Amino acid sequence: MTVRPATHRTANVARWACRILGVLFVATSPIAVFSGDTASRWHTLLHFVTGLVALYAGFRGGAKLFCLVFGAGYLTFGALGLALGDPAADRGWHVGPLHLMTGDHLFHAVLGTVVLAAGIVTRSRRTA
Repeated sequence: MTVRPATHRTANVARWACRILGVLFVATSPIAVFSGDTASRWHTLLHFVTGLVALYAGFRGGAKLFCLVFGAGYLTFGALGLALGDPAADRGWHVGPLHLMTGDHLFHAVLGTVVLAAGIVTRSRRTA
């Protein structure tokens, strides 16, 4: 049995995180739009574009950077929503055309944590 070094096991974490996130966001965004089950088409569009960028990073390169930047961004956005959202209105927070509630903030915070962690544990490739 061949034991691969730890660097090999963690080299693809960000790529797979990007691929999974990308597929989920790209696949669910049109469903949300056409079912009418979305409060904000802008929010759905933002997730769709994030999914496209994630797929690009996951298949073409830059997955670690994507995970670090988008993970930190989503985590910060979720935390700010929980902190700044109106407690009397389900932590409602208006950011431009987006209207976000507690569920959105929690989703963004958890997603950001997972994606950021994928970026952190992924080893950078070293060139010889």
